[in-house]
Amino acid sequence: MVIPAPIMQVVTGQSGLFTQYNIQKKQMTVGEYRKLANSKKYCTPPHKDFDDLERKYWKNLTFVSPIYGADISGSLYDSDIGEWNISRLNTLLDMVEQECGIVIEGVNTPYLYFGMWKTTFAWHTEDMDLYSINYLHFGEPKSWYAIPAEHGKRLE
Repeated sequence: MVIPAPIMQVVTGQSGLFTQYNIQKKQMTVGEYRKLANSKKYCTPPHKDFDDLERKYWKNLTFVSPIYGADISGSLYDSDIGEWNISRLNTLLDMVEQECGIVIEGVNTPYLYFGMWKTTFAWHTEDMDLYSINYLHFGEPKSWYAIPAEHGKRLE
């Protein structure tokens, strides 16, 4: 599997106000990405607990820009697998494709994301305020910050 357009996430700023710039890198295989993510330069640092790791994240956010593989159309599951297969959720959105023939990438089809220590999926409101379903296949746990819907406009 290939990550066609990995991005380097360059963060600038201080005192809680940050800007992230994405710089597109050359394509790489998932195997190459995994090797990079596990390298000394990019791997998760030693930490005592989650609070310690979160402090290290915010303290080091502007150093060593991580690489992120985002918006890769597809699934790790074969189409005939039903359990845990995000492409077979049988939701109302499936009707958009079945009855109207409309495919909306990342909305009624799955996307894969490949992250490493400090990669950040930018804070945002979901497309058309739809729900989002995520599944972590392997690796370190993800951290989520949630903002109530009534504050979405202030966030963006």
